[in-house]
Amino acid sequence: MTRDEESADPAGAPHRAEETVEPWARPVGAALAGAFTLALLGLAGFYLYELAIGASDSPVRVVMSIVLFLLFAAAGAAMARGWWRGLTWPATPTLVIGALFIPTAWTLVQGGSIVPGLLIGAAGVAGIAVGWKGRSADL
Repeated sequence: MTRDEESADPAGAPHRAEETVEPWARPVGAALAGAFTLALLGLAGFYLYELAIGASDSPVRVVMSIVLFLLFAAAGAAMARGWWRGLTWPATPTLVIGALFIPTAWTLVQGGSIVPGLLIGAAGVAGIAVGWKGRSADL
């Protein structure tokens, strides 16, 4: 049996070679995921501050928000590390997060928060671009 026959799946189609990350995408993806992580850590800190001064009418809701922020910050840190190491798996979550940023940005701009909306929109477009074009077939 030849190597090509070994690499074929049962249907007879050859497997694609592993994808690699484009060189430009590694720092961009790591920076985007790092910024996402830092923003979530900042929100967790703000909510913790609000909880400490008693500004919330529902401490349970605030604590659960903090837990979610920290959980997603850990995921963002893993994404940043994956981008930095040249792994391909962070491309899909980066693309999805970028796509979710677009309606968020639109809502902020429509609500009068133009600068934050434009910043989030730019991060969304960058996330979509790096997630979509950041991988290349290593054929």
